[in-house]
Amino acid sequence: MKKPIFVILTLFLFSKAYAQKCLSNEDIYAMCRDSVSSSVIITKMKYSECCFNLASSDLIEISKNKVPDEVINEMIAQMGSHKRTSSRGRSPRVPKSFSNRRD
Repeated sequence: MKKPIFVILTLFLFSKAYAQKCLSNEDIYAMCRDSVSSSVIITKMKYSECCFNLASSDLIEISKNKVPDEVINEMIAQMGSHKRTSSRGRSPRVPKSFSNRRD
C-alpha cells in the first residue's frame, strides 16, 4: 500500500520540478536579444503562463532592453486578461456601509 503512494508522490514532485516556469520580463529580454521575431514572442506569450512586472519603472526598463512596442502591448494585454479571468465568477466587494443601507 505504501509503494503506490510513494510512486505517486515522487511523480508529482518530479512533474513540478520539470514544469514550465512562468514567462517573465527577463525571458522576453533574452528572446529579443537573440533576435526572435515579435510574432513568435507574442505567440509564446499567448500559450504560456505569464508573470510580467509592468509597473512604470518596469516599462522603462523594458523599453531600454529594446523590446518592440507590439510585444510590450501584448505583455500588457496578457496581464490584463489574467486579472480579468482570475476575478471572474466572484461578486464585486461592496463596502458594509453600502450593503446595510435602507432606502
